[in-house]
Amino acid sequence: MTDEPALALRQRANREEVLDAAAEAFIERGYAATSIDDVADQLGGTKGRVYHYFRTKGDLFLGVHRRALDMAIAAVTPLFDADTSATTKLHDMAEAHARLMMEESSYMRLAVQHAEMALAVEGRTPRRALLEVLALRNEYESLFETVIAEGIQLGEFRQVDAGLMAKAALGSLNWISVWYRPAGRGKTQPQAPEIAAEFAQFVVAGLVNPKRATRERKR
Repeated sequence: MTDEPALALRQRANREEVLDAAAEAFIERGYAATSIDDVADQLGGTKGRVYHYFRTKGDLFLGVHRRALDMAIAAVTPLFDADTSATTKLHDMAEAHARLMMEESSYMRLAVQHAEMALAVEGRTPRRALLEVLALRNEYESLFETVIAEGIQLGEFRQVDAGLMAKAALGSLNWISVWYRPAGRGKTQPQAPEIAAEFAQFVVAGLVNPKRATRERKR
């Protein structure tokens, strides 16, 4: 049960529909070639419906990025907060990230592509909006860095640079966006859960402390 008023719920749902259409349009055409008309066509509505929520194309593009990061943070934070080992946390977080890369492929493919971000702050779109998105990205990465640092401290992981390894882990997970294609809008391939599990295992295996692993095998 939610305390959010019905009108606010409808407004949020309508705004998310605009973002869904924009994510599809930007993925199909790229930022520079996408117009508000293209987004309206994808939405099956008018430009006025888009402008009701976003003043510029740049605002809309950054809105897509923000929603992608909000979804990622919401998916991973409960796993980060769980009362489990660092190894389990990292595995579950990596698996959740991999699944999101496939389940919300349009959003996530845009979120991991940085080349067009600077274009979004041209004209009337304030640079502050870009900085807010970058801050969310850093917040998300820090969740992985913190868990890796915890695993190093507890002896679960090798002595490595936690920040560097967080980037390496996310880099491998984000690469899914390059080759994975969904079965259709909002659909995933049947093997998606297995792919997510394999990637999570790959991330953890690269960090496991070999001395601890040896001790575990001898038990």
